[in-house]
Amino acid sequence: MDYLIALQTLRESAPSFLNAIFVGISESVLAVGPLIALLVYWCLSKRTGEWMLFSFGWGLTINDTIKIIACVPRPWILDSRLHLPDAAAGSATGFSFPSGHTTCAAATYGTAAVYAQNKAVQRGKRKNLTAEGGLDAAAAGTGEHGASPQATDAMASYRPALAGIGQPKTRRLWLAILLCLLVLGVGFARNWLGVHTLTDVLVALAVAVATTVAMYWVLRLVDAKPKADMWVAAIMLALMTGIALFAEFSPYPAVYDGAGNLL
Repeated sequence: MDYLIALQTLRESAPSFLNAIFVGISESVLAVGPLIALLVYWCLSKRTGEWMLFSFGWGLTINDTIKIIACVPRPWILDSRLHLPDAAAGSATGFSFPSGHTTCAAATYGTAAVYAQNKAVQRGKRKNLTAEGGLDAAAAGTGEHGASPQATDAMASYRPALAGIGQPKTRRLWLAILLCLLVLGVGFARNWLGVHTLTDVLVALAVAVATTVAMYWVLRLVDAKPKADMWVAAIMLALMTGIALFAEFSPYPAVYDGAGNLL
């Protein structure tokens, strides 16, 4: 809480437009994140778009499930020294732990960052590689006797691409760094506005990382075993149904926000 109180002191002495900027940064992920995923799906890489959408949807689902299990009130409810700025009132609903905005940002902008730098490289130079991260068959010199010694040596020196999520024509490390900074910016914005604690943000990042890794391997499984897609869909549907029933019938503590509304 001392961290949030220090940020609150800075916030109260900062220009008013700064709060609006941080609100815009944190809210943009809910409006722009899914749109970016759809644009990636339609225009760049269907598999990457699927990965982004699965990660966004399941990240938010798991995040909200943790919220209704932990039932942690917002920071200003836990500590009377804190107060909610008017600019953030519309986005600070429900329980606090973990941060849904941060999870969504990491699940969309984070996966986009992985895609942006997913080109397999050797000493920083782009090479002609397949979508699975290996050398092109012609470039590798493969034949009935396998790869040539030169190709084998070259393959050993490559940083392989992450298989199965698509590769951009040009590796853009600068864009990946910018997207990662945007994820961190959303997390910091939630702290700056006083709507989440640092623990809320850190756990949200962990949820997003775990979810995106899990969705990556789910999609890899479907790639390797196409007949498994119906089983994967059935399991996901069963999980979502169970979560929905739990959310509907689980008892919750009577916690009220600053306006007297029941969370």
